[in-house]
Amino acid sequence: MRPKMRTFGRALAFLMAVLSLALLTLAGALSVRAETPSYPVTVRITYAASDGTELGSWSGRYGAGTEELRNIRIPSPDYPGYLPSLPEDAYVTYEKLSFFFPPSHYVREGSASYTVVYVPAGHTVVRHLDGSGVPLGADAVLYGKTGDLYEYVCPAFPGYRPQVPSLRGAYEPGTHYREAVYLEILRDVVFDEGPGTGGPAGLLVRDGSELILPAASPVRPGYTFSGWALSPSGYAEYWGGDSYTVTGDRTFYAVWTPDTYPVRYNANGGTG
Repeated sequence: MRPKMRTFGRALAFLMAVLSLALLTLAGALSVRAETPSYPVTVRITYAASDGTELGSWSGRYGAGTEELRNIRIPSPDYPGYLPSLPEDAYVTYEKLSFFFPPSHYVREGSASYTVVYVPAGHTVVRHLDGSGVPLGADAVLYGKTGDLYEYVCPAFPGYRPQVPSLRGAYEPGTHYREAVYLEILRDVVFDEGPGTGGPAGLLVRDGSELILPAASPVRPGYTFSGWALSPSGYAEYWGGDSYTVTGDRTFYAVWTPDTYPVRYNANGGTG
């Protein structure tokens, strides 16, 4: 009996060793599978509102062990009135997926899933208007989660300055309109006629705009008006009807040319 018991014990020990090795191999295979799936994988991404309402979904199938799965980068779609609750959920990547591989050797396909949660969102439309309500440029549209705060820095428009440097507020459900009002930047334009009279009156002109010089010309006894210079001792560069771009306060200076008269001498019969 003892030899038979020894033989049985040896066989039992061998079976236990084989079983342990098989379990270790299976565990290793499962851990490797979690890192680099050796089965084809079907990926499903669910897009759901915070109240559980499903907004949509996406699915795709990837082959076994492909780098394509590791490089997955699926953009989250836009849904009117919603935004992803997490900014990083703008894209779904491999690291975010939860994998499942069935223990059965007969099922040779795994699955992966992720849910992007959306929260109610609002958008604020900012209109850029001058003091008369005329639009200066395209509207700006801001998107954000309802209740979140925003600050919109008013952009620059040539010849205008914003009444306030920025607009602040909180996003409201749906669409909300706000107005950024701009004031004209006015520049002084002066016509310095010097000793002359009758020249154009001074003007207030919006910065950056085109000024058409007035046709009125000053007069001065004994001199002819020759045009307008940009400095007191400069030469004439502009005349009435010319265009000038105003980029700051500007003084135009009258240029005068002395009148000349022919002088003839009559020798009255003399010579020399």
